Amino acid sequence: MEQVPSRGNAPRAVLVALLVVLAAGDLAWGIARGYTGPIIGGAGYSVAIFLVWRRREHGAAVTFGVFGLVFHLAGLLRGRFGALGGLDYSLALANTFLPAALVVLGLLARRTEMTKLRDR
Repeated sequence: MEQVPSRGNAPRAVLVALLVVLAAGDLAWGIARGYTGPIIGGAGYSVAIFLVWRRREHGAAVTFGVFGLVFHLAGLLRGRFGALGGLDYSLALANTFLPAALVVLGLLARRTEMTKLRDR
C-alpha cells in the first residue's frame, strides 16, 4: 500500500505565507504613503516571520495576531478609519481582520507541531 505524503508542515507554511503578505503589505503601504504605523507593523510581522520560520515559535504569530487585531479593532471602533479613503481604507480593514487568521493558524501550527513531537 502506497503512503500519502505527510502535510505536517502545511499549517506552518500557510502561517509564514500570511505573515509575509502582512509584512510586505504593511511595509509597502507605509513607505508609499509615509505612514509610520504600517512600517512598525511590517517590522513586527518581519520579526514574527523569523521566529515562526526559523525557530518554530508559533506563539509569536499568535501574539502579533492578537495585538494587531486588538489595535486595529480599537482604531475602527474609535472611528479613525473614517478619514481614510479608497485603498487606504481597504488596507486598514484587511489589517484589522487578517491578524485573526494569524491567531487561528498559529494555534493550529502549534498543535500540529506538538502532535508530531508526541508521536515520535
